[in-house]
Amino acid sequence: MATTVFKDIEPYKLHDKWIAYQADGRAEEDLGNPVIINKDREGWLASGHIGRVIPKTNTDVGWLFLALKSRHSQIQLKARASGSVVDSIFPNDMESVGLPSFTVDGKSVIETWDTFAESQVLEDKASSLIDLHFLNTT
Repeated sequence: MATTVFKDIEPYKLHDKWIAYQADGRAEEDLGNPVIINKDREGWLASGHIGRVIPKTNTDVGWLFLALKSRHSQIQLKARASGSVVDSIFPNDMESVGLPSFTVDGKSVIETWDTFAESQVLEDKASSLIDLHFLNTT
């Protein structure tokens, strides 16, 4: 999103180790499906169609992601979705999801998401090299 369309961009910024999810869409599709925001997406802007989960201090973000991604949580979220053609999940819907009482070490989840980010950088570099090659040969 372009920063010039906002008077105040702060409410739209995403931050490292937040969890974002599709807040509008189809309940039978990816509505409520969480993703972890990495440091490479720090400061990116997202509309109100993207929900945010801001973990409390000392919360294992990897565990929270897994808990929200679980079938148990997804069933709860999709049951709360409202709408006719386009379904929506509101912040209070996400806040009311019952999470498991046990925790798991989410460190490997965070490492995996960091690897996704690193692979995107490598993919972008490779794509740029190919583009450069074609520019130089035409």
